Amino acid sequence: MGDNTYSGDFLAGFVVGALVGAAAALLLAPQSGEDTRTYIRDKGIELGERADAPSVEARQRAQELEAQAEEKVVKAEKKEAKVQVARGSQASVIVTKTWEAQVTDIIALAAAVAAGRLPPEVIEPNMRALRTISRETKLEREVDGVRFFEKISTGVR
Repeated sequence: MGDNTYSGDFLAGFVVGALVGAAAALLLAPQSGEDTRTYIRDKGIELGERADAPSVEARQRAQELEAQAEEKVVKAEKKEAKVQVARGSQASVIVTKTWEAQVTDIIALAAAVAAGRLPPEVIEPNMRALRTISRETKLEREVDGVRFFEKISTGVR
């Protein structure tokens, strides 16, 4: 596990070094401002494309390792259950697999709902934040899909 950390540190150092070297070369290069800006833009696009490939590969590898780890845990739990049954234990091990979801891009999620690929129920509004906006703007702000209004409540203490 330590080797992976050193590899990551090396990669980060390499990228930072490359960027510093590129910046120094640009500052010392005898080019016009327009040529330099074009060069920087082109190199930025090129570096971005190069950076995407390793991150995609790393993400895929992490997902593979996660799946392998889950599989090993399930196998170990099943093996433990068999051992307990063989010993005549009344204990049992129950393995339950659930599927979870995590929102990683709320804008993309909203676009999927707007396009009809997902039902509106997948988006739960943050009512506390909306009430704060309503209170702070005193109904002066308009937001698509939201109706701000004043509510008067009475009570006795």
